[in-house]
Amino acid sequence: MANRTCSIPGCHRRHEAHGWCPTHYQRWKRHGDPLGLDPARVIAGLEPEARFLAKVEKLPSGCWRWTANGQRRNGQQSYGQCKSGRANHFAHRWAYEHWVAPIPEGQHVDHYRFPQDGCIGPACVNPGHLRLAAPRENTLRSDALSSWNAAKTHCPSGHPYSGENLEIRRSGARRCRACSRAAMRARYHRRKAEATRSAT
Repeated sequence: MANRTCSIPGCHRRHEAHGWCPTHYQRWKRHGDPLGLDPARVIAGLEPEARFLAKVEKLPSGCWRWTANGQRRNGQQSYGQCKSGRANHFAHRWAYEHWVAPIPEGQHVDHYRFPQDGCIGPACVNPGHLRLAAPRENTLRSDALSSWNAAKTHCPSGHPYSGENLEIRRSGARRCRACSRAAMRARYHRRKAEATRSAT
């Protein structure tokens, strides 16, 4: 029997099954069409902007929900990630740099419309919902533990974090001077009592 070739016009590889070569046969098995392409390969062949937008769902609220891979936090989609060349990027930062302006060193990209204006927050990559912000401002607007602590105006004992009572530690953390002095006095008296007991 003569060697058969693929029945797809222009393809001269050997026949495997159903009249197609191994490549066209596998495409038929995966996609139902011997000429069909893997959607991931189609997206990979697009220009960067088109490739990015292929992973975006535009919501009625104006948000652009990132539908590709991303970090997960408390069961909710968090910051999306995308690839440009060989480098990985946060999707919202890529969108800001592509459609708005370069991001200066030391600046964060803030979802400033979340949640008060109905923005979905970290999963949104709409450049109109993003702006540059200092790291501290961005952190204070988040729901992280550090933002909760920074929002406190008084220590647990009720002393104000202000004026002469406020001490900034080397790490940048705030400390209440009144509570620090009370703790030092208590430690002094405790050690003095221990020394007296051990001497008797």
